[in-house]
Amino acid sequence: MMSEVQQPTPPRILIVEDEVEMLELMRNMLKLTRCQVLAASSGGEALDTLRREAAAGREIDLVLLDIMMPEMDGYEVIARAKADPVLCNTAFIVTTALDSVSDKTLGLGMGADDYLTKPFDPQELLARIDAV
Repeated sequence: MMSEVQQPTPPRILIVEDEVEMLELMRNMLKLTRCQVLAASSGGEALDTLRREAAAGREIDLVLLDIMMPEMDGYEVIARAKADPVLCNTAFIVTTALDSVSDKTLGLGMGADDYLTKPFDPQELLARIDAV
């Protein structure tokens, strides 16, 4: 009798990006790595998705988060998630064109686990995902 080997659950990654082309590029790249990919195009939609998935017992392993978005920027998303007892352990990698030291320091200081400046090499993104 053979025992069944449990396959590891693929990581669930939420991409939060308001630029459609960048969102699709990241989504397609991550699907090749066998990740389960969800997407949101705004900060409010990202928080709604995180809460909905957590309530259903399908927590998100990592959020790839743009900073410059309409209505609610990525810094506000991190602040609200870190203040929420259900979402406070959510991992974030900031993916943004903002490359000043003060922007990086702010993002990391608010609770981001990593900060990646656009444009970035896909291999670097994958390495940073693996590290988080």
